Amino acid sequence: YRRFWDATCDTRFASGVYLPILEEDSTSTGLEVIRASTAFKGNLWGIWQDDSSRSVVARKYDADDDPMWEAGGDILKGLEVQTVASGTVGAVGSQTIGLNFTGARAGVLVGVIQRGGGGSYYPTAVTWNSNAMSSLGTQSVATTHVSLWGLANDDDGSHNVVITWGDGNVTNAVSFAIGFSGVHQTSPFGSSTTGTASSTAPSIAVTSVADDIVVDALGAVDTVGDLVEATVGSGQTQRLNTAAAYLRAAASTETATGTSTTMSWTLDTSEAWALAGVAVKPELTAALDIFPVRTHLLALLAIDDGIHVYRSSDGATWAPSTTNELGSSVLADTVAAHENIDAGLLSEIGGEAVATIWDEDSATITFFSSTNAGDNWTDEAVDISSGNGPQGVAVLAGIDNEDKLYIGTREGLYEVDTAPSTWTTRLIFSMIGNNDNCRRMKVMDDGALWFAQGVDNDTPPIVYRMFVSNGARVIERVPNDFSLGDGLTSDALGPIRWMISAD
Repeated sequence: YRRFWDATCDTRFASGVYLPILEEDSTSTGLEVIRASTAFKGNLWGIWQDDSSRSVVARKYDADDDPMWEAGGDILKGLEVQTVASGTVGAVGSQTIGLNFTGARAGVLVGVIQRGGGGSYYPTAVTWNSNAMSSLGTQSVATTHVSLWGLANDDDGSHNVVITWGDGNVTNAVSFAIGFSGVHQTSPFGSSTTGTASSTAPSIAVTSVADDIVVDALGAVDTVGDLVEATVGSGQTQRLNTAAAYLRAAASTETATGTSTTMSWTLDTSEAWALAGVAVKPELTAALDIFPVRTHLLALLAIDDGIHVYRSSDGATWAPSTTNELGSSVLADTVAAHENIDAGLLSEIGGEAVATIWDEDSATITFFSSTNAGDNWTDEAVDISSGNGPQGVAVLAGIDNEDKLYIGTREGLYEVDTAPSTWTTRLIFSMIGNNDNCRRMKVMDDGALWFAQGVDNDTPPIVYRMFVSNGARVIERVPNDFSLGDGLTSDALGPIRWMISAD
């Protein structure tokens, strides 16, 4: 993202003379991809993807002598540990651990480190808020048994983890529970890795992906009851380290940086140990759009396979809208890291916020509206059939001189009348099918809606403009547009990605 000043004039467009192009790079700290920008309360705000699409942040542009994207806040934070709780029990049939935390897209991982136990050794059931948790991995050595359990169901709050042993033959057990936010709701955990030996150096290599959080659970046999000590490995955050009768129980977490994460401990004496580890997976996010509506700045995000709205009154503190998800799992699959997807755009008409989103499962573009600055949303139950999501959105008068919503699609330009209780749509300008048709079209200073024909990367685009006046609509090709190809440099070929009025 760059700013420009002081250079030669380009008079390609008759409507103005522009001053390009001596450029200066703007800087940012640790950010990856900017998706959109908008003006809000006198500042330019951008929506950025970060942490390999695990996080989305808002940043304000500071155009001083060292132009930089700074300030702002986290719209959607990546995978985080919210709370840890643990407990120790003796020879009982069950154990309860209270866990209290808040966080969107919640998940819980439980580790059980026990001594004794007949039959199956491991718990027969582990629940979170009465919901059954899945067994993720087990490992035994001698009379010590380690098991990991997990659940992701967005059920944060204050609830109990209940661990049940069917045999009732546990000598003693130490258990822990970790509450996470930002957990992938459909594929929350990786494959577990376990190991056992007799030594002073318990260690396993857990399969991971960068930005996963890897959790391990260690059980070491204390053969003489002298409280064998365990020291956590480098780079790991200790979450549990306690002794019970003839048992050392420990656990830790580490944020993965690659495809394998080593989880290790050091014992002060050589003992038999069992170690289990698993990666907790973050939910992937695609930042779609950022837009001001009255008192609030709205952000539109694709999370997993759904579309969500977040709001802020200052650009720094963000919260999900009350409605939060628009539709239910409207995308055909989970978004990928840094994926370019036309899943939704934001706009405002008649004081109402409008989210135009892609229902990929139904191959339609659909609409939600909000009368309270993007907090509560209503499905307008009107659809446009399309092979791609919305590529441009703008507001301009229709032939009845009332404002209409215009949607650029793969198939062409649509007009949406939002005045009736049931919205209506119609195609007003058919175009050669292209996923860059009308991309980020704009109403310019001349009062016309400017939009472009999508082309391949080696072709100059055709630029159109639409005037609406006194009951008449006129669509024309812009005079002297790029399509004449008159000495156009190779780096100016290809589709128009964004339009802005700068006359």
